[in-house]
Amino acid sequence: MNEAETRAELIDPQLKACGWGVVDDYIYTSDDQVIEGEVEAGKLYTEDDFNKIIEIKAREAKRVQIYLDDANQAEKAIIFCATQEHAAAVRDLVNQCKESPHPNYCVRVTAKDGELGEQALREFQDNEKTIPTVLTTSQKLSTGVDAKNIRNIVLLRPVNSMIEFKQIVGRGTRLFEGKDFFTIYDYVDAYHHFADREWDGEALPCEICQQVICECPDSSKPPPAICKQCQQQPCLCEKEQVEVCNTCGEKPCICQQRPKKIKIK
Repeated sequence: MNEAETRAELIDPQLKACGWGVVDDYIYTSDDQVIEGEVEAGKLYTEDDFNKIIEIKAREAKRVQIYLDDANQAEKAIIFCATQEHAAAVRDLVNQCKESPHPNYCVRVTAKDGELGEQALREFQDNEKTIPTVLTTSQKLSTGVDAKNIRNIVLLRPVNSMIEFKQIVGRGTRLFEGKDFFTIYDYVDAYHHFADREWDGEALPCEICQQVICECPDSSKPPPAICKQCQQQPCLCEKEQVEVCNTCGEKPCICQQRPKKIKIK
């Protein structure tokens, strides 16, 4: 076996009743307290909007707690976030909730972190070191990270490209002594990108409805639409690779379109 097996942990949509942590979309109600910005009444904010134009800190805290409660906190992990600011917020949440007493248990590594981030990355890649244990990032660590002992990949932002999804999954496939598999904590339904026969073989059908993309009545979301170009579901078209902006650190650049963020308590 040349690569570690992949085990995807899909957050059950039925857990929505437990709080903000698994809310996939949001519509403002008069009971919600707006801390900053102007919320648009009646607008449906979706996963693509969270932590870019709207922020609900309790939602992120719940997601972090779900991960920390389930994972072995001694295992190395990378958490992929929506923006560099989001990566900093998640880093702080992880360090507030962790069991480890070390202040650098979780660190952010993004374009804004410069040499300090590069040093943290080198220490993370060193299999003899256990600190830092968790890295948060937005785009920087999607490729080029050769850390063999990564056991957990956490997706807190949408992954809209099949190519990027493969690159992210590749962060966990490196072999290491005693490592037979790694785990993907998928909060954003990125698992649909596994539907690539050439890469991952034939997808297994749902045990209940027997469909490759579950069509059970209690599914919280409709299946992705069939692409008009490749006629696949989800889309398998090759996407043009976009470079990370040196100023905002995002891909694609959002320097000219970044709105004032809305913050909800």
